[in-house]
Amino acid sequence: METVYSMFGDRVLLEKIEEKVEEKKTEGGIVIPNQIEEKKLKSKQLFFGVVIQKGWDVLHLSINDIALFNIMNAQQVELNGKMYCIVEEKNILARVESEEEIQRIMKAINI
Repeated sequence: METVYSMFGDRVLLEKIEEKVEEKKTEGGIVIPNQIEEKKLKSKQLFFGVVIQKGWDVLHLSINDIALFNIMNAQQVELNGKMYCIVEEKNILARVESEEEIQRIMKAINI
């Protein structure tokens, strides 16, 4: 039986969308290890997440929406072995409508 979590007020439970880090090669054939790329990803603060649960006072998001948020405004929690973020709705920066919009935002903010 799956546990259902209830969020209070304007809180949103997000499952963070993790970026896949693959080994990269330069034009000269030098392999850049994954650890270097992972360190660059850890230094960023903006993430996308899927809305899993929302409080009764959340007006602008629905379950399964994709949201852009600043990790500094989130409480990270582990539930059933998975990492989630709890964010107040006022700290959600944008609701994303499509995969193309995610790519456009990532390019614009240099993620």
